[in-house]
Amino acid sequence: MFDTSLWVVLVAAGFVVLSAVAQSVTGFGFSIMVLPSLTILFGVREGILLTLLLSWVASGLIAWRTRGEADYGVLRALTAGGLLGLPAGVAVFHLADTTLLAGFMACVVLLAGLSMLFGLRVRFRPGARQTMVTGVLSGVLAGSVGLGGPPLAVFLAGTGLPMRAYRATVGHYFARVSLVLVLVQLVLVRGEAPLLPALVLVPAVLVGSQLGGWIFKRVPQTVFDRLVIILVCFSGAGAVLAAARS
Repeated sequence: MFDTSLWVVLVAAGFVVLSAVAQSVTGFGFSIMVLPSLTILFGVREGILLTLLLSWVASGLIAWRTRGEADYGVLRALTAGGLLGLPAGVAVFHLADTTLLAGFMACVVLLAGLSMLFGLRVRFRPGARQTMVTGVLSGVLAGSVGLGGPPLAVFLAGTGLPMRAYRATVGHYFARVSLVLVLVQLVLVRGEAPLLPALVLVPAVLVGSQLGGWIFKRVPQTVFDRLVIILVCFSGAGAVLAAARS
């Protein structure tokens, strides 16, 4: 049962607005920023489901605004990998201890983000095989703990993709993969889907997305690169906190 008291809704809406701003600026980051707070407010599984629904809305807005800007070769390989990884992720979500998985994943992401922050960035060639493997890992994490963004961030940051193509590619990827994941989860959880809280919080997604779009037009490449790294670090630290509190 979801707590829909006024203070809970207002706190959740605040985090959703900030997360939608991050998503609109970088193409990812919504789930990374909002998931820890929603799991604390609503519980692990409930928070993951709510994050999934809202993240799809945020990604869909990015995809609509960035039509024609994505690197479609990279996008196709990522999407194919993501769809392959989703079944394993969904199985983990319904059968395994997601708290342990989230804690392990958070530590890996935090270490990767810190290494990038201090200049230890790995360079990748955006070949089909490496890109698809990244998509598979993202799909597994998206389906299980709702955090499919960090593998993409680490990989695409290492390919040197320009920020407009980066943002559009990630946004289109999540719009497609999240749609499939939303439909699968709605069928599996049936009456447990957090549709009412999601509808209540959708306006906060719209506000944050609009504000983020305004900010993006004024962000230079160097600042964009730094924002991506900070979000990766934030994702690890936030997920560690969420796992510890669960």
